[in-house]
Amino acid sequence: MFKQSNEFQQIFFFSCGVYFVFSFGVYALTQQFVHVMMIWNLFLAVLPLLFAYLYCRSSEKKQVMMARIFGLLWLCFFPNSPYLITDFIHLQGITFIYAIPSVYSPVSYSTALLAWMSLIQIGIAVIAGIGTGMLSFALIEQQILQTWGRTTALMTNVMFCLISGYSVYVGRFLRLNSWDILKPLSLLHKLSMSINRFTVEFSLLFAFFIFMVYGLFALLLSNQSFNKRTGLHFHK
Repeated sequence: MFKQSNEFQQIFFFSCGVYFVFSFGVYALTQQFVHVMMIWNLFLAVLPLLFAYLYCRSSEKKQVMMARIFGLLWLCFFPNSPYLITDFIHLQGITFIYAIPSVYSPVSYSTALLAWMSLIQIGIAVIAGIGTGMLSFALIEQQILQTWGRTTALMTNVMFCLISGYSVYVGRFLRLNSWDILKPLSLLHKLSMSINRFTVEFSLLFAFFIFMVYGLFALLLSNQSFNKRTGLHFHK
């Protein structure tokens, strides 16, 4: 169903190492802990890819119980991927634009390299985390498509988007994490006390964001020339 070239894996792990070093370099220069935190957030966003792979393997081997466990773990950790887009708010203390006219523009842009390094460091995590998350989504969808058909796959896609959209709200505003599911009573109490109009609006907005990003990602994966260049192959 899903094959990956050794070259792709080598590039992936090499890129992770480079990002790790770059992140600590930015942290050393800025003393802003958010740049260390982004490494952890990116790690959480990559975990769904592992759970999706294990889910697919268990499903193909007819290990129903294991497949359900890995599928639930995937659903619990997948929202960490789209959640990363909210980490751009940590740039709010950095000034990129000054209302000072220049020769070329009515405003002037910051020439502080550290500001742009902070943007790049967070931006890489957002792109990489969302990318691997959507790859895990594609694995799950392909397995559901093979097992239960297109209608079920479409319905579960919508459900995953809605659940994940709400989970982004829970993570950002209630500051809850994936492992809080281990305390179900406390979790349900906090969730029930937080429902309001903004909760619904924000959740639907991010469900729409996930649906659109995954749609674009799935379109890219359907391109045969892209699959040939990257060594990624999906088989229905």
